[in-house]
Order: sequence, then C-alpha cells, then structure tokens
Amino acid sequence: MKHGISKLDEALDYLEATSGVPLAPAKIRAEKLVLRVPEGKSVRKVPFGEATVEELRAATRAAGDRPGARPEPAIVRWIRKALRGGGLRAVSVRLRGGVLQLGGIRPERVVQVGRALAKARLPKELL
Repeated sequence: MKHGISKLDEALDYLEATSGVPLAPAKIRAEKLVLRVPEGKSVRKVPFGEATVEELRAATRAAGDRPGARPEPAIVRWIRKALRGGGLRAVSVRLRGGVLQLGGIRPERVVQVGRALAKARLPKELL
C-alpha cells in the first residue's frame, strides 16, 4: 500500500475543506495533490506523497479557516471539544453522508476515546 488509511482519510478532509463543498464520488490522483501547509505566517507547498498526517491536518485546519469555507456541523464541533478535553486532539472527526466518522485512533487509545465521549453528555438538540 502506497499511502496509509489515516493519510488517505485526512486527504479527503483536506479536499473538502479546500473546495468548500462535500466531495462527490471521484477518482483522486494523490500524485497530483499538493498541500498548502501553514508555517508561521507563511505557507509551504508539500506534495501529498511527502506530507505527514500531521501536515495534512494542519493544511486542512488552515483551509477550513478561509472565508467562504463550509462551517462544521454542530455535532462535529461538540465531539471535537469533548475529545480535546480528554487529551485526544489528534482524533479526526467528520460527518459524511449523515454518518459520524472518527479516525486516527491508536488501538491503545480506543478506551480513552470511549470514556471521553461517554463523560461528555451529548445535547439532545444535536441528535
């Protein structure tokens, strides 16, 4: 396998953030994808094949901060906040096609993720 699942998952987040709309089913040419990774006040272009998962996440966050970027659903923001409180900032959260997806979870942290989500009570209006 040329790229890992976590990296490909983050690439989908990046493509959605940069386009501002949900992705339609398509063939993605990873070798042509160049990320705009923030570095202080400047931006560094990194080919997808050379980027780390952390660089992908940083590029996705930066792309999502652009004017006109699609706002995150409230439930995604709520889950990210709950995970941050549990020290799990690296876990990716997204809502795609009405299904919540969590990614980038190390096997030894699965229980910690479950506890963080169980501890934080989901508001009924988000269901």
